[in-house]
Amino acid sequence: MGDAFSNGGGRSGAFIALDANLELMKKTDQIDVYEYAKTMVNSRPHLVDSVDQYQFIYDALAEAVLCNIEPIAMWQLKERSSMYKARRDRQLMEAQDAYENKLLVMLTPTLRIGDCAGGHRLENRGKNRDVMVVPPDHARPYLQTLHGESKDYTYINAVEVDGFTRKNEFIVTEWPKLSTIDSFWTLVFDHSCHTIVNLSNQGNSRVSRLNYS
Repeated sequence: MGDAFSNGGGRSGAFIALDANLELMKKTDQIDVYEYAKTMVNSRPHLVDSVDQYQFIYDALAEAVLCNIEPIAMWQLKERSSMYKARRDRQLMEAQDAYENKLLVMLTPTLRIGDCAGGHRLENRGKNRDVMVVPPDHARPYLQTLHGESKDYTYINAVEVDGFTRKNEFIVTEWPKLSTIDSFWTLVFDHSCHTIVNLSNQGNSRVSRLNYS
């Protein structure tokens, strides 16, 4: 049996199939992922290299249809980012933000209470700033080091987030409560977090000066 190692062709093939189907959709209002993928694989093996890449084509096309994505020129992208920095034309920015947030809600699967069972357990409710904002069990980092007096020392209100190149590259957590500071530092230790980024906008308020020790 011989092993075939990917040379990056699969990623290229996925984007070629995606682009071809976007063009087909513009002209005919139809897509044909299977035929494009089959043609490419017949021309060059491993041009679509995995089920994940095949699924990515469908997912990206679905988002393109639902979001009605239109390409923008580089100068427009720079102009838009400048608007955010300068905080000009607030009404336009807020309208665009509301539209994008609506799309995110539409594209994000709805979580059921059972999906977030850990955060709703009686012993963990007090560890959340808002009992309606808790992490799904499949995406939260579990604490391993015994700490505190809670029956469930594995829980912290946090989620793992994919990066550009790796899954679960980042951990996002809420601002710790006085009662969960030990859980915060346990999270840092257990998951080898080498960098902490504070996104608070509280300025010099008492909250921003909270002592984590």
